Amino acid sequence: MEVNNDSGPDAIFVAACALVLGLFNKVALRWTRLPNTVLQLGWGLLLGIGNETWAGGLHYLGPGITAWQNINPARLSALFLPPLLFAGAVSLPGRVLLKASSHIALLGIGGVLTGSGMTAVVAKFVLPYDWTWLQSLLFGAIVAATDPVAAVALLKEVRAPEDVRVTVDGEALLDDGVAAVLYTVFLSVVEGERQTAGGVIKLLFRQSLGGPAVGIAFAIATLLGAMLLGPDACLQSTLLLAGAYGCFVVAEDVLHTSGILAVVAMGMSISLLRLLTAVDRVKLDPAVWLVWEFVEFVANSLAFVMIGILVASKVYQGHHSLGILTGADYGWAVLLWLLLLVIRVINLLAFWPIMVRTGYGTTFATTVITAWSGIRGLVGLVLALSVLDASSIGDKRFQVSSFYFMATTLVLTTVVQGSSYSLLLKVAGQSKAFAVESPAHVTAMPATVLSGTRELSLQPGGSVMPAPVLAR
Repeated sequence: MEVNNDSGPDAIFVAACALVLGLFNKVALRWTRLPNTVLQLGWGLLLGIGNETWAGGLHYLGPGITAWQNINPARLSALFLPPLLFAGAVSLPGRVLLKASSHIALLGIGGVLTGSGMTAVVAKFVLPYDWTWLQSLLFGAIVAATDPVAAVALLKEVRAPEDVRVTVDGEALLDDGVAAVLYTVFLSVVEGERQTAGGVIKLLFRQSLGGPAVGIAFAIATLLGAMLLGPDACLQSTLLLAGAYGCFVVAEDVLHTSGILAVVAMGMSISLLRLLTAVDRVKLDPAVWLVWEFVEFVANSLAFVMIGILVASKVYQGHHSLGILTGADYGWAVLLWLLLLVIRVINLLAFWPIMVRTGYGTTFATTVITAWSGIRGLVGLVLALSVLDASSIGDKRFQVSSFYFMATTLVLTTVVQGSSYSLLLKVAGQSKAFAVESPAHVTAMPATVLSGTRELSLQPGGSVMPAPVLAR
């Protein structure tokens, strides 16, 4: 947040307001079917555009909003990605994750490679900007991958079936790591770095293998630490949070590999190790997951408001201050969104023969849901923001346009696709009701606390024990 030396308190005030808006949304959800993430994004867009257009800014909120508008992309990713990525990965049930691993790998690796390639073709031959092939490939890497932050949050909120949620969440978590690797390679070339074939291969290996190795190491160390600490929810929750941030920083800043893949690998490894060694029931206090539910809510509430602020302010500046964007670009943005949906459908049809014979299989209904789950969000926006701020690229029109199309794709996929998830699940016959014990039954049986993807049973005497979870 680099506006001036006194912007910190103002930025914190705006963050506090974002949390209050998140609480308001939770109450509003009783009367609307819109997910919290969609509502938070809407609030952020209103704050961002209001601060740009209102004479003198939004008074008390203005300095804080401006601080968030100018946040460094590296700080933005380091602040929000570790808890959100880890929460999404560690919440995937190990048994379902293991069975769905073939689909996750197919879509998360193969899908993002083919998807980024097809997106690059669209950018080169459909969009009227005369981008080079390298610029088109860089743009394809930014836009092609679905986003774990948005997908995880939305699918949890609409309570999608577990096998569908794990596949989509796992794909989103993995393919953003793969996209980040492609982005790193293409960005280095676009910025003019001299790269030999051997140098590119070395960079690919370091990014794609180094991150998961760091994540697995942190997962083992974290679980060993949890065993030494004993079943103390406060200590174990602190350890997991510190581990997620530490894993990201060590991977990104110390070893210069993929922090996204590292944190995803850490979360998934803990989930699988809990399954294979029964660590979850023996060594981790079940109340830890209630703490992480709170951490995830806070991070999501903040992240989507800040995304809205960034999108509104940068697009407004590109349109009015820089004069690069025109009215026609909004039409191209809608066309790009539709073409990205077509690309996702092509991917799923190409992989259909394999998916129908592996994992949980697939049906027409689950394929439609998976196709509609191509939400874009924070990771792609951070990558596009890095391109926008990279002075070494030297093509301001490309930088502004690539950020603009990433931003509009994010808004369209989150608002249009995200707000219609619940309806789509019902039409496809894939929605599931989650029953919660009414107060009248509390004295007759243990009370059940529903916490996102996990249920915890409050036993007599105040202890917390895992209760059976649907479809597990």
